[in-house]
Order: sequence, then structure tokens, then C-alpha cells
Amino acid sequence: MQPFIFDQIPEPLRDEFWRLLSRLGEGVVKAVLALRRRLRGDARENFERALALRQQSRHAEALEFLKRCDRDQLTPRGHALLRLLIADSLYEAGNVRGAEAECDEAITEAIMAKAHPLHRASVNLRGVVRIKLSNLTGAETDFLEAAALSRRARDKTGQASALGNLGLVYCHRSELRKAEGHYQKALDISKQINYSLGQAAQLGNLGNVYRDTGQLDRAERYYKETLRIHQHIGNRPGQANDFANLGVVYARRGDLDKAEKHHRKALAIDEQIGNKLGQANQLGNLGNVYLHRGELDKAEQHYKRVLEIHQDVPNPLSEANAFGNLGIVYRRRGELDKAEYHLKDALEIQIEIGDRLGQANQLGNLGLVYAGRGDLDKAEEHHKKALTIHEEIGNRLGQAEQLGNLGLLAAERGQLDSARELLGQAQALYKETGAGGEGPDIVRRALERLEAPSPPKPKPNQKRARKKPPPKKP
Repeated sequence: MQPFIFDQIPEPLRDEFWRLLSRLGEGVVKAVLALRRRLRGDARENFERALALRQQSRHAEALEFLKRCDRDQLTPRGHALLRLLIADSLYEAGNVRGAEAECDEAITEAIMAKAHPLHRASVNLRGVVRIKLSNLTGAETDFLEAAALSRRARDKTGQASALGNLGLVYCHRSELRKAEGHYQKALDISKQINYSLGQAAQLGNLGNVYRDTGQLDRAERYYKETLRIHQHIGNRPGQANDFANLGVVYARRGDLDKAEKHHRKALAIDEQIGNKLGQANQLGNLGNVYLHRGELDKAEQHYKRVLEIHQDVPNPLSEANAFGNLGIVYRRRGELDKAEYHLKDALEIQIEIGDRLGQANQLGNLGLVYAGRGDLDKAEEHHKKALTIHEEIGNRLGQAEQLGNLGLLAAERGQLDSARELLGQAQALYKETGAGGEGPDIVRRALERLEAPSPPKPKPNQKRARKKPPPKKP
């Protein structure tokens, strides 16, 4: 299957087609190749230019060339495909609401054209977009529909993709065991049909579950197997992602030198293939390594380089993350006004694009800033707002983190019964989800301090008994 497709693709565009195959499936890749052959004149040139720009992560510019394609040359199936590519470019450019609307149009046109692979791909993509909008119920509905459509069409690769995406929904809800079950089902299907790219995708997803539950050795094994597959089939964007995932594992183990080495490998690949968004992600990961080391100047430098890339290649989601990370750097330095300014910038972007998970994260970070100032009322207000969003979107790990923060605030105020209750709720959620890492450890240590017996206080005006001196030897 894969050699049949990639023999027809010019070498400079192969990395873009790997991304298309990973995200949208074989049916879409074949439709893109057919459209390239059919278009003539300016329409062909505009389409080729759009694909080249997508390869460079210049999705906002790619959109303009996709829209210039001569629609008179397009069949109904071609119209549906163009809508789908526009939706995907909007998503990659960070315009998630626009991407959702374009997915709706792509689904309508695919149904009218009876373009079944494009219909399945459009429903699947809308689910991916809805995850980013924290509409997990809508995403779950889309992936269940995509799975049903794939079963009816006897499309095993589509079934595996939809099951894997359902796992993403359960991961975002912190239902990690349920996510693991869906990833394993998707992996089994991919193995049955000898679909290497699907196997790599699900091994990577399982690695994410094991990483987030603190099973770092197991996560490392799965990421290394994913990397081996991607190297064997020549998927360079996939290899960059695998090196980055391994870097995160080593960072969580505390092996920051090894983490840095792997993030640099990922960055080198993304630079080779011209993937600007990938470069921004790897620079952000390197910034996180320096943040963990306490090298705040280096961390700040790398987060600022992310923002420099986005001046050339806009992506609001990634920009918001960089502003949030800079806020964390300034909070750790004690520059609380500067931290507040950058965190509010991040929050404003995330509200604008509908990223509710990001909003909750920044509200929690702002709560830590206000706690650092000693403004415990404002800190509590922000942690409660963050907790409410996490409850609404079903993110139990986020709930645990904010309950932990509220418990620590209560302990600082001397409200010990309330602190025990909040920290106990946080601990229960961490255990329920099987999460590992720093959060559960902080909560456990705080509860141990609260349960430790206090030294008896001396009564007022009570004099300490003086020890009698030993008798003198004769």
C-alpha cells in the first residue's frame, strides 16, 4: 500500500504526504494525487504551491492558494476534497473554530458527491478539531460515527484510526485505562492488516498512557518501537515526534542531559524537512528542559524563539503555550508582575480560540502568581475557576491538580480540616486515574505533614523541670 502511494509523490512533497496519510488516511492521499493529475494551468500551479507551503507549515499562506484553485475544473468529489484540505490547514494554523465550520461543509459536500473516504476523513477530522475545542462529547460522537462508517465500508485502517481517536477522547477525560483499551484494539487491527503507520500511531498513543501513569520504562519501550517503524518506512515527521516523546520520558526521569539530546535530534529533523511548527514544538521542549534545570535565562530564550517563529508562521495555540511558559519562568524568578502579564496574554488567546483546557491551565498558573504575592483570596478564586473548567470538560487530572492547589492554600491559612479534605479528594483522583509524576507526590507529602503529630505546646507560665546534677563522686 505505502510504496504504491509514495512512488507517485515527488520527493520534495513526501513529508507533507506522510502528514496527510497520518491525519486523513489513504483515501484522502489517493484523492489528492488524482486531483493533481486532473488540474491544469493556474489551478494546478496553485494546488502545487499550496502543498509546498503546507510542507513548510505555512498553512495560512497555503489557504490562499487552495482558495484560488479553479473550481470549474473540480468534480463534486474535488470540491469535497478541497473543503477538507482547507479545514485541515485552518486547524494547523490554529483557527480551530473556522476548521470546525469547514469540516461541516466538507461532510455535506462529501455526502452529496458520495465520496465515502472523504466523508469518513472529514468526520474524523472534525472530531480532532472538537478535542482542541474541549468538546469531548462532540468528538466522541464523531469518532463513533467514523468507526461505524469504516466498518460498513470494510475499511480496517479507518476503523483503527477512529478507535485510536476515541482513545484520545478518554485520555483528555483522564480515563486512561479506557484509553489504553481503545489504543490496544486499534493496534490489534493495524497488526492484522500489516499497517505499519497505524501500528506506530497506536504504539505511540500507548506510550503516552504509560508516560502519564508513571510507567516510564514501558513508555520508553513503546516510543522506541514507534521510532523503529518510522525509520523503517521513512516517515521523518514521525521520527521527530518519537525523539520528542523520548525526550519527555527522560526529562520525567530526571535525566535532563538525555532529554536535551533527544529534543535536539527532533529539532534537527524538523529543520531538515522545513517543518516550522515542529521546530517551535521542539524549541518549547528544550525550554522545558532548561526550566527543570533551573536555567531560567536559557528557558526564556527558547520560549522567545518559539514566538519568533510564529511571527513568520502564525499559530495561536502554540503562541499561547509560549506566553504561558514565559509566565512560569518569570514567576520562578519572582518577577510576578511580568508573570501575570504573560499569563493573561496566554489566557486571552485561549479564550479567543476556544481552548478551554488551556484556559484552565493559565487560570491555575495565575492562582500560583497570586499565592506568591500573598493574595490568597485571589489565588483561591483563580484555582476554583480552573477547577470548574476541568470539571466541565471532564479532565480529572486537572481537577486533581487544582484540588491540590486549593488544599495547599487551606493549609497555609491554617484551615487544616478543609486542607485534609481537599488534598484527600486530589489524592483519590490521582489514584483513580493512575497518574504518576510530581502532582501526586506533592499531595502525598502535604497530607503526611498534616497527619504528623504536632509537638506538645508548653502550658502558659509552666516552668521546665530542671535536671538534678549527678552526685559528686567521693
